Amino acid sequence: QEAFLAIVADAAPELGGKRKRQVAALLQLLHSAYAWASLREQWDLNGADAAEATRWLIELILEQIKDPMK
Repeated sequence: QEAFLAIVADAAPELGGKRKRQVAALLQLLHSAYAWASLREQWDLNGADAAEATRWLIELILEQIKDPMK
């Protein structure tokens, strides 16, 4: 939890409380073996494709929380 909360704090220092925790939890989920297994088993994505997809979404989330008024 600490590592993912730090990532969120670095990307959006003004984000706090409940939303910060939610974003950190989502980032951890995207980085988890469970998510990768699901991408492989249910979507037939290989490791490279799963990495590309999760990296894209993580970058999108981090960019969005920098400016929540977007």
